[in-house]
Amino acid sequence: MSTGQTPAPEKVATPKPLNAQQQRFVVELCVDWNKAAAARRAGYSEKNAKQIGYSLWADQRVKDAVALRTAELAMSAGEATVRMSGWGRSSIEDVFTIEVEEYRPRVQKPLTDVIAELRADMEDEQELAIRAEALLSDKKVIKKFRAQVARAHQRRQVQLWRYEKMLERNPDATTWVQGPPQAREVAQLDLVKALRAKAGGLIKKVTPTRFGTGVELHDAKDATDKILKLHGAYAPEKFDHTTKGLPLPGVQFYLPDNGRD
Repeated sequence: MSTGQTPAPEKVATPKPLNAQQQRFVVELCVDWNKAAAARRAGYSEKNAKQIGYSLWADQRVKDAVALRTAELAMSAGEATVRMSGWGRSSIEDVFTIEVEEYRPRVQKPLTDVIAELRADMEDEQELAIRAEALLSDKKVIKKFRAQVARAHQRRQVQLWRYEKMLERNPDATTWVQGPPQAREVAQLDLVKALRAKAGGLIKKVTPTRFGTGVELHDAKDATDKILKLHGAYAPEKFDHTTKGLPLPGVQFYLPDNGRD
């Protein structure tokens, strides 16, 4: 018989909250999705890390906590658009700097002029050696200095003889020598700019090579194309879901001649 009283609502058991170590497992799992590695980093037994990781993952509370954290960490559409826009605007100027350096280009010069300059240089070096030796007092140092000067003079003398022999064979001979210094612009990898660009997500990869540091940027063209599609800049693509562009089987079209030839 009804008493007219409303039955008391059933009590719903509240899930027990995760402890600190379990919460740590959730954080670590969202790093690389490796259950065993996450268990180890969370401080669980190294020996049983794999088993513990799968056991923790079987806990619905852990799955719910992971889902909540991934939602917090996930990139929003706005953030993705901003990052893609950065890739589209990135250029090689973000990692390279233009500098001016001095260099000496190689030029052709008449051998007679080269020989005359070499003889003048040898005379100047002999005079400088005599003056430099006058400043020395230790006999051992003087002996060593003279030996160095003699070796340098011999190398110059051999080069002079070689040029003179070439000139005997061809009075109009020329040779390649370093020309006057000039300035030129060169592109140098700026590691500070590269690291800043890397930290800002503009660089895809930085790789050391035997030729130097290699820097790979994200594909700016691909990023720009996706941004344009996002903004509806392209006409909608058309797809043929019937005959893939082939004539319809058994269908013929007739046009009235209307006086056509």
